[in-house]
Amino acid sequence: MLRKSGVCLAQRFIAIWNDSKSERLMPMQNEQLPLTAYSEEQRQAAVEKYKIIAPYLINEKTLTVITEETGIAKRTLQYWIRDYKQLGLKGLIRKTRSNDGKIHLEPEIVVLVEQLILKNKRNSLTSIHRMICEQCQKKGWQEPSYYQVYKMISSILFNS
Repeated sequence: MLRKSGVCLAQRFIAIWNDSKSERLMPMQNEQLPLTAYSEEQRQAAVEKYKIIAPYLINEKTLTVITEETGIAKRTLQYWIRDYKQLGLKGLIRKTRSNDGKIHLEPEIVVLVEQLILKNKRNSLTSIHRMICEQCQKKGWQEPSYYQVYKMISSILFNS
């Protein structure tokens, strides 16, 4: 346990937790899963974030001091504090994107990329991306990003 002025951080956390009990008992609009539904690693990461912002919450340190000590951006700390005040430790658990790892492209663009890859095997990724963008401009389609083309080419080459 970390000790500061004879009182450990865990005791301060419990005091803050008890002070905000009335807020926690009010129903939330976006009800989240209970803290136990998250993995041990996620809960541990949330506790680590709490340990970083705890001195600010108990008025021991300013955000500027914490930023200098940890190297974490002040705005990131502000987000953590906001999330903690709104949702407790659950607010400090990293959110996962629902579309994580998925690339969304029009089917026509996917076919075009596949055709260009098979037709121009020796061309670089940059030149293939440039050709795709030219085709998309001619047809009035939204151009894919370089990363989207890279991911698509990677999946085609490694799956064939």
